[in-house]
Amino acid sequence: MNAVATPKSQFTNAIEAFALVAITQGLPVFGAAASAIRLIGVVHQEPLTPVLGTLFYALLLVVLAPRFPQRFQRQLHLQPFFDPTLSMAGKFIAWRDHPQTARAAVTMMLMLSVLAIAGMMVR
Repeated sequence: MNAVATPKSQFTNAIEAFALVAITQGLPVFGAAASAIRLIGVVHQEPLTPVLGTLFYALLLVVLAPRFPQRFQRQLHLQPFFDPTLSMAGKFIAWRDHPQTARAAVTMMLMLSVLAIAGMMVR
């Protein structure tokens, strides 16, 4: 049986892109930043701060990236998130297979590991 992928509605595609950008891009970055700030002890912050930063980042990217694609050329690895013909799993697989994604994942893993070790050392 030949299945032809029909494009989703623009709203559904935007919601999927929002969720994927928030989970794969925003949450690790803002979580690491919040850990670093807390480790330094400069600011007493609320736990909601990284969540709000993640939501704002994802919303901003979902709204602006389709309207200004030339401005977001550096983030080519995020383009599958905005493809209306892919399923949610297909979007994640296409993002995961991009070479830049592996480098970003390793960088994030190392940064979070260093923050975890430093957090255990500070009392």
